[in-house]
Amino acid sequence: MHVPDGFLDTPTSIGTALVAAAALAFALKRARSEHPGTRLAPAAGGVATFVFAAHLVNYPIGGGTSGHLLGAALAAVLVGPGTAIVCISIVLAVQMLLFADGGATALGTNVLLMAVIGVLVSWGAFLFVRRALPRGIPSIVVAAAIAGLLSVPTVALALAGLYAFAGNTPVDGGMLFAAMLGPHVLIGVGEAVITTAAVAAVIALRPDLVYGARSIPLEPAVATRRSSAFALQAGTVGVTVLLVGGIAHIASGHPDALERVAGDLGLVDTGLAVVASPFAGYLVTQLGDSWLSSTVAGFVGCAAVLAIAALTRLTADATSSRRAAPLRL
Repeated sequence: MHVPDGFLDTPTSIGTALVAAAALAFALKRARSEHPGTRLAPAAGGVATFVFAAHLVNYPIGGGTSGHLLGAALAAVLVGPGTAIVCISIVLAVQMLLFADGGATALGTNVLLMAVIGVLVSWGAFLFVRRALPRGIPSIVVAAAIAGLLSVPTVALALAGLYAFAGNTPVDGGMLFAAMLGPHVLIGVGEAVITTAAVAAVIALRPDLVYGARSIPLEPAVATRRSSAFALQAGTVGVTVLLVGGIAHIASGHPDALERVAGDLGLVDTGLAVVASPFAGYLVTQLGDSWLSSTVAGFVGCAAVLAIAALTRLTADATSSRRAAPLRL
């Protein structure tokens, strides 16, 4: 669902970028309050890297169309909404800069849609369902699933609304909304399944690390299970390696839902890519179109996401420490 350069008119691209920047600044501040007394979101780098790796895997939804994990609900439940917005924004920035996935002039639009709206809708749905169900771990998993299910079609409809208002190709609004909703509901089902599996796995190993489960009383010994912490870390690394080096190579090659709708309705971008990305198409040019080429590119992306997440965390920690330090005269 990455918006390319020239898909929306210039004023809308600028406006969405400004809103996204303001939301991201607030999210950074919120992220520090989500994890008081600790280094900012120790798991954020792992979550962001997993989401990036999962974006490489498109699964078929029928009709020659595919979809992939959005990750907004998963990140929000695991590390909190503020931190999740930061995580998804980092992923989108790396995808644009290194892989030409999403336009440079549309980065603000993509952050607003997939990071800000995606996370806020997910978190709101999660809280609503969690409070409506009996208190307990099963309710957390069910709420996460519903959040994932709703997040994708909501973001798709938000994009349809933007395009109907400011797209560079005239289109019937009702037809566009209908065309975007159908396939993205199916992708939302996949989102719910993946989110459920991931949240359930983390809860089974270290429920104390799940932000959305903080209201659930836990055994004191749970937080000190070192073997479970190691299993979680090893599992995250293992799944990421499997996604990048294995599953991504057998994933669906069909266009994603936005590409399919754009082709069917004649929606076009009117500009060329602004940034020359070194790994465009998730390939290393010197290695050609091969398993090694896409695997190396995928791991470069994972490393970039992890590094930026760590740098963001260190910068936020340093800023927080300076603010907390007593004034010396």
